[in-house]
Amino acid sequence: GYIPPPEQHPLGGYTTWAARTAGLETEAEPRILETALSLLEEVAGKPRRAVALTGGVYADTVAASKPAAWWRLEEMDGTTAVDATGQNGSGVFEPGTARFLPGADGRRGFLPPQPSAANAFSGPAINRAAHFAGGRLKTKLPAGDSWSAELWVWNGLPADARAVTGYVFSRGPEGDAAAHGEHLGIGGTFRGADGSGPDISGKLILFNGNERDQVLAGRTALAFQAWHHVVLVREGGKVRVHLDGNPEPELAGDFAHTVPAGCDEVFFGGRNDGLFGLEGKLDEIAFYNRALAPAEIAAHYAASGLTPPVKAVVAATGTPPPLTPPLSPQESMGKIHVRAGYGFELVASEPLLADPVAIDWDLAGRLWVVEMADYPLGMDGKGSPGGRVRMLEDTDGDGRYDKSTLFAEGLNFPTGLLTWRDGVIVTAAPDILFLRDTDGDGRADSKDVLISGLLEGNQQLRANGLRWGLDNWVYCAAGGHHGEYGTGTKFRSRRSGTEVTVGSRDFRFRPDTGELEPQSGPSQFGRNRDDWGHWFGTQNSRPLWHYVLEDQYL
Repeated sequence: GYIPPPEQHPLGGYTTWAARTAGLETEAEPRILETALSLLEEVAGKPRRAVALTGGVYADTVAASKPAAWWRLEEMDGTTAVDATGQNGSGVFEPGTARFLPGADGRRGFLPPQPSAANAFSGPAINRAAHFAGGRLKTKLPAGDSWSAELWVWNGLPADARAVTGYVFSRGPEGDAAAHGEHLGIGGTFRGADGSGPDISGKLILFNGNERDQVLAGRTALAFQAWHHVVLVREGGKVRVHLDGNPEPELAGDFAHTVPAGCDEVFFGGRNDGLFGLEGKLDEIAFYNRALAPAEIAAHYAASGLTPPVKAVVAATGTPPPLTPPLSPQESMGKIHVRAGYGFELVASEPLLADPVAIDWDLAGRLWVVEMADYPLGMDGKGSPGGRVRMLEDTDGDGRYDKSTLFAEGLNFPTGLLTWRDGVIVTAAPDILFLRDTDGDGRADSKDVLISGLLEGNQQLRANGLRWGLDNWVYCAAGGHHGEYGTGTKFRSRRSGTEVTVGSRDFRFRPDTGELEPQSGPSQFGRNRDDWGHWFGTQNSRPLWHYVLEDQYL
């Protein structure tokens, strides 16, 4: 549920919601977990099993190369990254990192972990990784003239988002404003002080600090949201970086570092001065007190069983294609399964409509659709409204809609729709609108505000679900996800001139007179009744509930 572990609080809590969602202290999750495990130990009469690291072919190959330090990054929680070799001590996760995310595999995008099946990294267990979103993994490693750093990198930030997409490895004094050291990262939009430099966006780069200000850049742009194997090798004054097991270095040459004498501080997932932290994941970090040979690096990658991911070709719009291509309407139909005796037919699809969230039919059989095109950040990423209402018609009577008319646009995150008289009622917080076409051109030219004061904020928690009741009132879901959400909400009926405290409850109204009353609630999305007038609501963690007693009887 909404009880984030401590490391997620600096990231905003459960997914993107505030960490205070559950209203509990920061350490609530580990305390609850420890209490539950202790009770299970008491009931079972035996201690809990210790979590043991497991390995597959890749892990065995790395172990055979005898790294001086090796962070598998399989930790479930806490701030410590354990060195699997036991030689150089553990690393420390800074705030702004998360643990136990899906680890290196051959897939792309944000995907759930692969089921427990034999894999080259963790053997029979699911492979795990650490996610970096502002924090770093820091440790101390004495490095001589020759050494190698090997790691798996998954970048989640588009390469055109900032000057440097992110640093994955860094040696140098912590907090050094001049960034003395040597730093391996992924290039971004920076093209040199005068802007005339080469395009290195998405390519591996090696930087030696602000004073020398030298950069070596690779040839290949890393695939977005895909796992890459990267090895940085230093041999005295020379460096080379290998990508995805290629014996031919991605970048190589004479390259002096600026690490101060005696400095042994090392960072993963960010630079030593804290700039341009990686927005992505790292896995299986190994450090060697020697230079790995190209053939040995190739053997490590081969042991993973993976193949280099292909960089997505960017279209003329500057936007890469989706990681999972959309299915055609016919292909989508093939994914639907219904009970025996039931069937389904396709009546409308793109390009007649897009982004539908609510529908209703009028007496002429026309299908009216609300399109929430502005979800979740607006058309410009800053909240600009862009919701639409479309009217679909079947002009040839074949049972499929073939004509689409844009009835209204520029609506503020519309969520619900109901046909009424010669127009449509639309929920678009903070208002419930009545839209009409008075000149017969198929577009709304009259807009009346029926009710105002609807709660805005989270677009997933807005009033919606307009439905007629048997009593000829229009019922509406408030959109809240619990009874304490929006308790001070007041609605104003423009037609009756009255103000009603609805709070977190659902509500009903008469669109002709403006009468307005609270109802038992809330329901988050959708409020529907059966043929006997029993009303049902929902919440994203509870698929259905029944309002046994209506609000006016409580």
